[in-house]
Amino acid sequence: MAGTRLSASTLAGARDILIGFTVTTVVVVLVLALRPHSGVTGTISEPVCKALLARQECSIVPASATISLIQSFSTGEIQSYSTGPQPSNPTWQTKSDARGHFLFDDVPPGGYWISAQTSGGYGAGSSVPVFDGQVTQVQLFLVRNISGGICLAASDRIATPTGSVSVTQVRPGMMVWTRNASGRRVAAPVLAVARRPALARQRILRLTLSDGRVVEVSPGHPTVTGQRVGDLVAGDLLDGSAVSEIEELPYAGTTWDLLPAGTTGTYWANDVLLGSTLSNDQAVEPSSVRRTDSVSSDGVTPSSSASKRRQSL
Repeated sequence: MAGTRLSASTLAGARDILIGFTVTTVVVVLVLALRPHSGVTGTISEPVCKALLARQECSIVPASATISLIQSFSTGEIQSYSTGPQPSNPTWQTKSDARGHFLFDDVPPGGYWISAQTSGGYGAGSSVPVFDGQVTQVQLFLVRNISGGICLAASDRIATPTGSVSVTQVRPGMMVWTRNASGRRVAAPVLAVARRPALARQRILRLTLSDGRVVEVSPGHPTVTGQRVGDLVAGDLLDGSAVSEIEELPYAGTTWDLLPAGTTGTYWANDVLLGSTLSNDQAVEPSSVRRTDSVSSDGVTPSSSASKRRQSL
């Protein structure tokens, strides 16, 4: 028979080499797959709300967002305090899937800041630790991004047909005064109530009007024209009266907002007509879900000894 004939021992040797290579490859793959990983995983969620007559129902659903992971420090590193240019912190980025799930794999142990952002202007963030051989679990809940803080101080009172009540006591379904599209003052039920812990080093503005009315509100809160309260200066008109003084004060505690039914969503806080940060087609805080439990005020009135930003006519 033509050709080279291989001996049985040669074939057996080649077979043993192939088997050995295959076994080694499988073992390496298993070792790599089973070795401890360090990383961050979790879910992104958001509230979706809809108005139903005199109330608003909300549910929490998975969200699609862009997630960034920024390293604050790595364990075991030596911190540099030189005055020269510092290298930028390592950053990873991914997107959550349809179930709101995300994963950062093979992340070095250390401290990190994780943030999520959507194209619609909602975000969330948290500091997270990553330990060697462990995957840190994180759950992020999206809220609307507004610079300068939003909402009212806990000391503000809301106008209702039965008299003013503390904003901390307003509930979905309660009747409050609002302004309709024709500018008339009408009673309407509250669709949603939101409360949010004050941000670190948050400031709040105490606005005094020329007719003596005073309201305390965050800089990012809208007026009825959509202008931010923080953009007002002395002499500007607010609810038909000139602003005579603006004081900027530190604030700790909880800020509040509400959404009356109707086309404008406006309401009177300390007898000053303001807009709302909430709307029927926007996500709101979980506390905006219809509540029947008692909620007490946990806001802290700004200190009278606070530094002030005064503007006089």
